[in-house]
Amino acid sequence: MARRDHEVTLAVPPDFQGWVATYGLHAEPIAEEMRGFIQRNRAMTEQHPVAAAPAQMRLLQDYLNQQTFDLLSRELKADVVVSGGLGFGGKVLAAKLGAPYVYCWYTLTAVGSNAYPPPFVSTFGLPRLANAALWAAVASATSSERYSK
Repeated sequence: MARRDHEVTLAVPPDFQGWVATYGLHAEPIAEEMRGFIQRNRAMTEQHPVAAAPAQMRLLQDYLNQQTFDLLSRELKADVVVSGGLGFGGKVLAAKLGAPYVYCWYTLTAVGSNAYPPPFVSTFGLPRLANAALWAAVASATSSERYSK
């Protein structure tokens, strides 16, 4: 986009700003530094992935909420909002700005399917029914109703 003379701004955790700048792009810092966030919550990574998954999903949801809040609190202008990965706040930003929105999937492991298990399950080749049940458990553990109480 920058090569076509668009002004490009990336919304990233503060510790990614320098890296983005090496590509000649502007970075708007959102949420807290990823390194500190991971270090503060490293105990979760020292557990069996299946046991840690519900708490990890809640933690991720809290971090993404913080990113979205920070993103929406800025005075930004955009002709189009493009987001990807776990940047789900882009759609809300596009609606706020009245701008078109594009979402890019970088990996299918974030998209539930009975063809493969969720990314935290290290066993592949499970039956389709087992994969579907695991994705249903993830959806149940991360449902918005669960956190609105």
